[in-house]
Amino acid sequence: MNNKASKTLDAANNLLNAQYIDSAASRFYYAAYQAAIYCLEKRGRQFSEFSIDAEYWEHRIIINNASLLRGKGKDDKVFLKSLFDLRVQADYNVIPVQEIEVRESVKGIKEFVKDLIGKT
Repeated sequence: MNNKASKTLDAANNLLNAQYIDSAASRFYYAAYQAAIYCLEKRGRQFSEFSIDAEYWEHRIIINNASLLRGKGKDDKVFLKSLFDLRVQADYNVIPVQEIEVRESVKGIKEFVKDLIGKT
C-alpha cells in the first residue's frame, strides 16, 4: 500500500499541474487514505478491530482513528476529515473545488504521506 500511496500522490500532483482540480483533490485524499491504511496494517492493525460490521478500511474508521497514525491526536483527525470533505465536494458536488483550497493542502498532505509510509 505504501507504493500505491506514493503513486496516487504523484498522480494527484500531475492532475493539479494539469489544472484538473477536482480530480487532484480526490487523488490527494486517497493518497492520505492509502498511507493511513499502510501505516495501520504495518503495525498489525485490522479494520475488523474498529468495527464488527466493516468489510474493508472504511473512511470513517480511518478518520475516527487518525490519532493512532502520527501521535498528533485530534489534529490528524481534523486534517483527514477536511481532506475527505474536499474529496466529497470534488467527486459529488456540482460546485468545483477551488484550486487554492487544494494548493494550500499539498504541503501537509505530502508530509502526512511521507510520515506514514516511512514509519514501521
